[in-house]
Amino acid sequence: MKRKLFFILILFCLLPVSGCVQKDCEDENVQSFFTGEIKESGEDYIICEVNDSGNSGISEGAYVYVSRNNAVSSDGFPDFETGEYARIVYGGGVMETYPLRLSTVYAVYKTDKTGKITND
Repeated sequence: MKRKLFFILILFCLLPVSGCVQKDCEDENVQSFFTGEIKESGEDYIICEVNDSGNSGISEGAYVYVSRNNAVSSDGFPDFETGEYARIVYGGGVMETYPLRLSTVYAVYKTDKTGKITND
């Protein structure tokens, strides 16, 4: 009897935990964004340090590699200098490499230090 009671108790403890999976993270149509400082700028990529995670769930201070080849923006991909700021809008997954990599980039905007989008 004690054994049955123990298993029932474990079952009730595990059921609420199993319902905490967030399915939006797996949905490729969900758009997330973050803002970061450009640490390196190449011909076909930028690497930025996240200073505002927005709705992305990426930790502040994380480094993210953003490839021009993964950008689908009709507005293009602005040129950046080291020390400038950018807002990155992306979807799909985040590859857990160092630096992190994004599977699909929807838009890249220049911002000021506070994260406000500029027209540069």
